[in-house]
Amino acid sequence: METQQREQRRPYGRRRRRSPEQARNEILDAAERRLAAGGPEAIRLKEIAADAGMSHPTLLHHFGSRQGLVEALAQRTMRGLASDLLAAIHSPGPVASAPATLDRVFQILSEAGHARLLVWRVLAGWTQSGKSMEATLLGEVTKTLHARLTSLRHQRGLDPPSRDETAFTTLLAAFAIVGEAVVGSLVLNESELGISRPEFRDRLVRLVLDRLVGDAPGGADELVS
Repeated sequence: METQQREQRRPYGRRRRRSPEQARNEILDAAERRLAAGGPEAIRLKEIAADAGMSHPTLLHHFGSRQGLVEALAQRTMRGLASDLLAAIHSPGPVASAPATLDRVFQILSEAGHARLLVWRVLAGWTQSGKSMEATLLGEVTKTLHARLTSLRHQRGLDPPSRDETAFTTLLAAFAIVGEAVVGSLVLNESELGISRPEFRDRLVRLVLDRLVGDAPGGADELVS
């Protein structure tokens, strides 16, 4: 009886068989929920192991450390966002699909807490300048975006855009989105600036589109049509 009671108190009591990939994904899903609810500080291994229904040593077997788990979580999310952005760029109407795609980027970085996690990783010294996963993914998005814009402008008999301008606009959007996600609640909505978070996001999307295709006849509106 006493043994049974101890087993019931264990958060990971009845273990179930799962593949290594399934176990990793369930751990990352649990960490994702903790991050959204409490920020980076809420990513605590024992609690996440209990949420995933496994022991602390089992979690360490898959990720090695808290840093290993955090980096794996960031990598999965950032690669997913990059994949969404690349899909939007390759879509039949890339400019038309941009607002919905950027809304998802805002949601993941802001509401889901990944912008705070990014800043937290930088402040903790867990990233390397110039060699980060984020820089690599932004480079992929910029390269693909520039190629697609060049193609669209060529179809309309326009000169190709500047590679530097495409890169600058991509970085401008990335910095603005991360900044809004981290400190937007402090300076928007009810502040004296008079700009709400939804309005800021809408204006940023329009600014990015105008910078990318604004010198085309009709600007972004023509490409949307």
